[in-house]
Amino acid sequence: MAKRTKSGFEQVAAMPWWLGILIGLIGYVAIRHGISWYLASLDNPVLSHAILL
Repeated sequence: MAKRTKSGFEQVAAMPWWLGILIGLIGYVAIRHGISWYLASLDNPVLSHAILL
């Protein structure tokens, strides 16, 4: 019988609590600032103007 692979959530849940919090903070910063920075850096004037509002 094949072993069941763990999902991403199960892998994070098996880590120490402080590592899960660190991964969450890194994910928050990446979503909050990284995506908007990436869209603003594009040469599309509509997207770069919408991010600045």
